[in-house]
Amino acid sequence: MGLRKLIGWYAGLLGLSFLSTAAAAQGIFWKAEKDGQVIYLCGSVHVAKPDFYPMPDWTYEALKSSDVLILEVASLSDSSNKQIFKQMSKLPEGQEIYDLLDDETIKLATDLGNEYGIPLEFFRYQQPWSFVTSLTMAQVIKLGYQPQFGIDIHFSGKAREYGIPIDGFETAMEQYRMLQQIYTMDHAVHVKESLLELKDVAGQMDQLEQSWLDSNADHLAELLNQSFGDSAEVEEVMLLNRNQRWMEQLSERFKHQKQIFIVVGAGHVVGKGSLTELLKQAGFSIEQLK
Repeated sequence: MGLRKLIGWYAGLLGLSFLSTAAAAQGIFWKAEKDGQVIYLCGSVHVAKPDFYPMPDWTYEALKSSDVLILEVASLSDSSNKQIFKQMSKLPEGQEIYDLLDDETIKLATDLGNEYGIPLEFFRYQQPWSFVTSLTMAQVIKLGYQPQFGIDIHFSGKAREYGIPIDGFETAMEQYRMLQQIYTMDHAVHVKESLLELKDVAGQMDQLEQSWLDSNADHLAELLNQSFGDSAEVEEVMLLNRNQRWMEQLSERFKHQKQIFIVVGAGHVVGKGSLTELLKQAGFSIEQLK
């Protein structure tokens, strides 16, 4: 799985998209209605620059009148998440990251780690996915984008300001388990190909960025679909299965909420098997808001 495919599932989980042109920002927003229930869906990007805000006025009014804000994980800045990450990223006792990678990949990882100030040696007893995740985020930050300016964090801050309850579709541990599942499919191939294409992050993301800014849901869905390439299993784990589980929660746990505001990775609200498609199949009327 090269970086294009890596970006595909990051769009679902971490939502890596680089946004800085606030005046041109439109975003990916949907409104679903059925039997008096209204659901707003925002396709989130989780790293941005401060000049991306404010968002359109109507989004704040919609949030303010909602019964709940639903994120992928409710407690985005919870310190316990770091402990979970540390726990889940540990390799079994007696195993090292070097045992899972070939010599060529170790050299590549060592060189890139040193370049970004994240030595591979620091991850000696950790899962390869934790190294790749940290290195990818380092590249994002190097480009000038910060996770604290992500749309999910922005709206969660507004929800607290408005006194709106915040809930989540899943836990941090569930997300880390998914990362672990992806990388255990083939440590060497996934890590090597991801590292080889790491420096092309900015270039690979240009089209995704523009699609988001233009509110072009169809093009964004096409790009994300291409990013998975032949990694159908990755797409199933990171997007499709999760969308199904989230839809079940909307149909059961949240069915009595009159108005819901959802902020999840953009990959979850566009294209085949997305939440918008599942809601439509469930009888909701769907409208993209621009």
